[in-house]
Amino acid sequence: MRRLMLFDGHSLAYRAFYAMPPLTTSSGVATNAVLGFMNMMLRAIDNEKPTHVAVSFDRGRPISRVEAYPEYKGNRDRMPEDLHSQIPLIEEVLAAVGIPVFAHDEHEADDCIGTLASRAVEEGFDDVVLVSGDLDLLQLVNPHVRVMATVRGIKDTTNYDQKAVLARFGFPPALIPDYKALAGDNSDNIPGVSGVGSGTATRLLLQFGGVEEILAHVDEIPTRWRASIAASEQLMRTFRRIATINTEVPLDVDWSTCAFTRAPRSARAVLDRLELRGVAARLRLDR
Repeated sequence: MRRLMLFDGHSLAYRAFYAMPPLTTSSGVATNAVLGFMNMMLRAIDNEKPTHVAVSFDRGRPISRVEAYPEYKGNRDRMPEDLHSQIPLIEEVLAAVGIPVFAHDEHEADDCIGTLASRAVEEGFDDVVLVSGDLDLLQLVNPHVRVMATVRGIKDTTNYDQKAVLARFGFPPALIPDYKALAGDNSDNIPGVSGVGSGTATRLLLQFGGVEEILAHVDEIPTRWRASIAASEQLMRTFRRIATINTEVPLDVDWSTCAFTRAPRSARAVLDRLELRGVAARLRLDR
């Protein structure tokens, strides 16, 4: 069986940074996010036994989304400096242990992950596992793709297959962007339709289907929400578009670079410099 694990780099780095106590090397370099990230990743790898592993990070600006809706993610605080300084260190450790990083200057990590997952299924992988604290990725769940969502800290996770997504939301994974278009998403600064909350959004999706089906039957919508939905036609389409993960990012993918068995002994030099002795031990790189 070929199993691919794709890790949402920034999501896991944030989770690790806030879950781990402050930690620095003897020379004062912050490493708590690096340690937490690697521990989380290696625990997931130990549990799932993937044949291939890759990580994706946000890099640059999601141009198409910001052009469509300038307020997209406009409510987010800047990354803490102590975390920002550790992202290059995480990437350095990943390179040392032989795990590739995928990123694109004009697309978000979610889009890179969606593209890799879609391509992997098309090219014969039996199982694709996405690891993230961002539930946006649940829209990608299908018979060959599942999500391992980090819940709190660096140990607790929840696994989502199609049945689990349906049990949580009441509708299938593919309708998650439509749900966000209606109910909004505070984390992405998407307001949704005025007066339509999560319960109403779910009810409309179950009764009519996605955004286009709802707009096609606007005269059948209860009066309480009809005017708001009719007035939000273009915004709903915009919100759905920016909430939909792009699975066609132009990435150069060679699956052989993602094959993962064990880290090379040369990784020990990087881990020693960052004083990550526990990570070296988990990778069986002890002297």
